[in-house]
Amino acid sequence: MESYFALLLLIVPGFIAQKIFKLLNQDKKYNSNLEETISSLIMSIFILGIDVILLISVYGINFISELKLYFNSFHFLLGYTILTITISIAFGLLWNILCPYFLSVINKIRGLSNKNTIKITKNVWDSVFDDGTNHAIYIEKDGKEYTKGFIKELSDFNNSRELFLEGEDLIDRNPELFSNFKGTYINFDQNIKVCEYDLSKLKSL
Repeated sequence: MESYFALLLLIVPGFIAQKIFKLLNQDKKYNSNLEETISSLIMSIFILGIDVILLISVYGINFISELKLYFNSFHFLLGYTILTITISIAFGLLWNILCPYFLSVINKIRGLSNKNTIKITKNVWDSVFDDGTNHAIYIEKDGKEYTKGFIKELSDFNNSRELFLEGEDLIDRNPELFSNFKGTYINFDQNIKVCEYDLSKLKSL
């Protein structure tokens, strides 16, 4: 039982901090699950380090054996859990502020070796279509018409993109208003082409 609890103490704080950071940056591109797990473990080490410093300061705990005795107390365990969650949330908020500065330092170091800069940014899809404005698109898959319409809702969850389109009949009934495209998005891996209609004629009505 103690081993399971120790494992939770090692993983959960960093996971909470990582989750807070991702919630604050839902439009960003992230690394693989393995890299995120490693990042969570690194964050947990820092968070647990802060916990230990506070425990030493408040309770005067200097040895692991003493710490085990304190964990036998429900009130201490409850207080420690609340403290750890609070620090994890604060760490996630702080990392959201410090991350750009950290990347700036890393990129300066990489620049000394003539390496490309690292960016945590929107992918092309989100940069073009998830900007809060109205978009009408025509989609081809494997060289054939797939669907068309106005983007009503879109999501990008676990690298699985979802779309809800409406107004396909409006485009079909008024081809003269949707005769031009303003740009084309291509996903080479999925063999998908998304053409965005130029809505200038529609807006001029």
